Amino acid sequence: MPAFVHDVITIFVRLVQQYGYVGIFLIAVTVCIYQPIAPDIFIIGEVGIGLNPYYVALFALLGSFIGAFLGYFIGRFLDNLGVKRIRKNKYVKKFERLFRKYGNWAVFLGALTPVPLREMSWLSGIFRLSLLQFMLFVFLGLFPRYFLEAIFGKYFLQWIQKI
Repeated sequence: MPAFVHDVITIFVRLVQQYGYVGIFLIAVTVCIYQPIAPDIFIIGEVGIGLNPYYVALFALLGSFIGAFLGYFIGRFLDNLGVKRIRKNKYVKKFERLFRKYGNWAVFLGALTPVPLREMSWLSGIFRLSLLQFMLFVFLGLFPRYFLEAIFGKYFLQWIQKI
């Protein structure tokens, strides 16, 4: 593991230990802006330090939702900054057509799975997908993911304690 990733994880663990739900929220907000550690490990693991798993999932959901919103506008900014020139390439045009056609599902899968939602957020902003649809598909993907992880963490901890 690269040293900087270890350092980031150490900082995040301290952040969550010191600030609890607010720490989870802050980690989740920064994922779609740009940082390498998703809140999933904290959703599963923080149940072990006594946090309510459903509140952990809720704060992660709210943070990721706001982070995805910010990531969308980072994409809009990148498009205005000069990505428009790259979009004239025939392969990029083909990708853009596919993303416009299936982008909502790509966002949903990016939110539901460990596929980086950050990149889906940026691409959604660059290709100017509907913000309302984008946010809907982010929510539809993140809600089951985070709450299932919270439930898993809760029951995994109970199982470990019985052993």
